[in-house]
Amino acid sequence: MNEINQFSAENEIRYLLESSKTPDQVEDASIKILSDKLYAYTLSELESEVFSQEEKSDFIATPTEKNNPKLLEENFANWQEKIANEKELEFVKTLNQQFPHGRFYLVGGCIRDGYLAKESKDYDLVIAGIAPEDLEKALQDMGKIDLVGKNFGVYKFASDNHKGLIDIALPRQEKSTGSGRKKDFEIESNYQLPIDADLSRRDLTINSMAYDLINNQLVDPFNGKGDLEHGIIKAVGNPQERFSEDLSRILRAIRFSAKFGFDIEEKTWQSLTEISPKMLIKDEKGQQIVPWETIGVELEKAFTSNPIKTLDLLNKSGLLSILLPEIDNLKGVEQPKEHHKEGDTYTHTRLALKALPTYAPTSLVFATLLHDVAKPQTSNLNENGKITFYGHAEKSAEMANVICKRLVFTKQMTEKVCALIQKHMDVFQIEKMSKSTLYKLLFKTLPNNETSGELKILNRADLLASLHSEKDCQDYFRNTVRQFQKENQTQIEPLVNGKDLISKGLKPGPTFGGILTRVFKQQIEKGVTDRLEALRLLDELIQNELAV
Repeated sequence: MNEINQFSAENEIRYLLESSKTPDQVEDASIKILSDKLYAYTLSELESEVFSQEEKSDFIATPTEKNNPKLLEENFANWQEKIANEKELEFVKTLNQQFPHGRFYLVGGCIRDGYLAKESKDYDLVIAGIAPEDLEKALQDMGKIDLVGKNFGVYKFASDNHKGLIDIALPRQEKSTGSGRKKDFEIESNYQLPIDADLSRRDLTINSMAYDLINNQLVDPFNGKGDLEHGIIKAVGNPQERFSEDLSRILRAIRFSAKFGFDIEEKTWQSLTEISPKMLIKDEKGQQIVPWETIGVELEKAFTSNPIKTLDLLNKSGLLSILLPEIDNLKGVEQPKEHHKEGDTYTHTRLALKALPTYAPTSLVFATLLHDVAKPQTSNLNENGKITFYGHAEKSAEMANVICKRLVFTKQMTEKVCALIQKHMDVFQIEKMSKSTLYKLLFKTLPNNETSGELKILNRADLLASLHSEKDCQDYFRNTVRQFQKENQTQIEPLVNGKDLISKGLKPGPTFGGILTRVFKQQIEKGVTDRLEALRLLDELIQNELAV
């Protein structure tokens, strides 16, 4: 089956942009490319894409090797070579010369990413065996140091040779205060502490590896490498304790499972599901332990990396009903079977997420997740006993606005998600559209070109998730587009303009735009191609305007 996503027409459209065509001609031709590619699917293609793989019934890890050990070793060898030549880390060699008894470790996600051949944004360093006052003085001599967490042994450092910031910490031990809040730990730094003790405080085994920069050796006391090989998300030590110490770690486990396509180890999954109901608990002052902003960040990262797995993990763990009850409420909301063979609204939403292209932008993912969120509130039976959801697009946009604000999304993100949802039914109203409205849909869907492109992909995902008479809608849409383009080979140009209004004695002002828009609308709807006829329409409108 041909894979079609938002990048499938990229080469053709790039060619257009590099051509000598006018912007209007490029827009016209681009719309034709997108519409043809987007809606030229058969029902069998839809079924094979949406139901191509049988879903797993659980998320508990099985002992199958998901990553080839040999490939991981090759990736890691390449990463070691890169680290050996990393200018940002050259200061470590100088420190080692000054303090030969010191121990220097890279820690955190960069080790994991090295095995998976993924780029890391930054480096985190743990330095042991050097007294804090000696380390601080040496770092000050080599660059700029910010003692952001001096009391618990954390510094930000930029060497004179490289301006990038590196987080440097002394080995630390943590003791939770028992609140479940991310920052509520009693932290004790100790430069003589073994690296294993520092790694033991981390959340997941795949994040608890270190790399000895002097001896070029992996330090892996919790078998993080083995869990990478088997594709397993596993808590360090006792998962009950790890999640209770910091409730947001539950969302991190789900995010990493979604991001890497890994399964969650059985005991880790059991503890995760047992503790999940505490996610929204508040302290004695009434403040939420895990802020909505933290929840929003984790959900945004998880859904963007793997929408369908994230939804399924939230659902299985019980977190969906806690964090996104509006989505959980879609379960059991019946849809008209003649349009939705797939089942209830929740199933439809899930399949729509599955139909999104890989690496879909965050706004598109959340618009797809929330596009039918108001169907429970708008569900009705008409006089013929047919299920209807009149106004659900507008109502869903309103509800999405509330949800996005709850998750503390940016204003720009919220507006974009809501705009996509509000417009997502337009394409299915083609038969009821006038030519001018259809023209706006095809050529001026939304003011933002990026958002307009995302709307077309949302329409496609919506169609893919329905699997029935949408084929008829696709055929009709495609035929309508082709007929429209056949009749109007190039971008339709208005037959009258502002100069015509001035020649008829009108002064430029607010009424100009309204009159020209109405003439253009009638030009399209009535198929006017003669300028004299358009001027006659203009005279009528001017008289009516003056009469008012």
